[in-house]
Amino acid sequence: MTRKHNAEQQTLVDGVFYADTGCYLHPSCLNCPRAVCIHDEEAEKEARYDEICALLATGEHVVHVASRFHTHPKAIRGIWDRHATDQQRAARKRTLKPTRSCKCAMHVEQRAEQRSRRAAITAGERNARNQEIVQLRWKGHSVARIAVRFDLHYRSVEEILTAARRKGIALPESRMRGSNGTQL
Repeated sequence: MTRKHNAEQQTLVDGVFYADTGCYLHPSCLNCPRAVCIHDEEAEKEARYDEICALLATGEHVVHVASRFHTHPKAIRGIWDRHATDQQRAARKRTLKPTRSCKCAMHVEQRAEQRSRRAAITAGERNARNQEIVQLRWKGHSVARIAVRFDLHYRSVEEILTAARRKGIALPESRMRGSNGTQL
């Protein structure tokens, strides 16, 4: 390096000398064509990983963190496995409940609303709903479509159809297939 080049380097960062060693992409930092240094990108990634681990340590659900960072939950789990500290892992164990269902406020409210709707239905209304489900299935509606219409799980719809068949209600053979292809 020339003396002039050393003077340029010293004025770049508060008069401190830094050797222009470059990186694996380009041999010289001062002549690199990239707009953002690769070392800066790696620092940004590490900061992002730290933020993800901090959110998970507070008990945030993996799916919510994934949607916040616009990535897949598997990627979030991988980041957690590779980058979480022992303190963060211990904090997450303390905040997580032993159940598999999500405990965030949004899902808790949704489940409470669904329970109140189910509790409000009387036996007569339930029978009428079940008859309508059988009629819709007879007309060729899919189990998934019926489940969405009545805000039920598809397995609940299949159980209703199976119960109807046991009671002797004739349903068309060709149309009565469950989600896994079994005869209902």
